[in-house]
Formats: sequence, structure tokens, C-alpha cells
Amino acid sequence: MTIALEEFYSNVQQYIESVLKGENLVIAQKDQPAIRMEPIEHEINQPRPYGLAKGKIFIADDFDDPLPDYILDEFEGK
Repeated sequence: MTIALEEFYSNVQQYIESVLKGENLVIAQKDQPAIRMEPIEHEINQPRPYGLAKGKIFIADDFDDPLPDYILDEFEGK
């Protein structure tokens, strides 16, 4: 449903209740869509699918190698 911003202001509670029941709402300002309201409970209660970060994470081959002496010295305050 698309409504004007002024209409939303005059019936805020009614439109929020509609959104909470599952309806999507678009609020227009000067006849242009400006805000989209939709319920979020379906996003919160569902687990995220596996693989969303596939190809975006890189772990170097030497990740778990011992640290060089100059870095260990810094940790030890030398």
C-alpha cells in the first residue's frame, strides 16, 4: 500500500498496526516513494543461510605461524 506522508501522520497507529500484521507500506513525499515499512519478524527468527561470505574471506597460509622476534619484543616491552 502506498500513502502520502500527511496521511501517515494523521493515522500513525493504524498504519503501524497494518505493518505489524504483515502488510508492506510505502510512504510517499511529494508523490515520490520515500520510506518503505515492512515487518521484520521473519528476518529475525530465521537463521542466516550458509555461504553468504563465500569468496570474501581470506586467511593467509602463514596465519598460525610463530610471530617474528621483533613483534614478540614489542609485546614484551623490549
